[in-house]
Amino acid sequence: MGLHSRLVEAMAAGRSIVATKEACCGLFPYLNESGIIVCDSIEEISEAACSLINDRNKADTLGARNRRLADRLFSPQAVGTSLERVYSAIIK
Repeated sequence: MGLHSRLVEAMAAGRSIVATKEACCGLFPYLNESGIIVCDSIEEISEAACSLINDRNKADTLGARNRRLADRLFSPQAVGTSLERVYSAIIK
């Protein structure tokens, strides 16, 4: 997916995330269900980070969404199933 490992680690840990479009480009199809706040500028990043610091419930809710998405996309079972599909397609 072209994601930075720190982004995936934060998702798996159930953390809310503030990121640029470039950092989460591999997750574009999943952004609506994620807990990632996507920003275009340093000012937006600063405002988003401050909003999460000031609103613990929002940060926790977004973190829970990231955890569910990480489980669905990056769990050992999900990765194994994906690899199995790729290997089967190559063999066929």
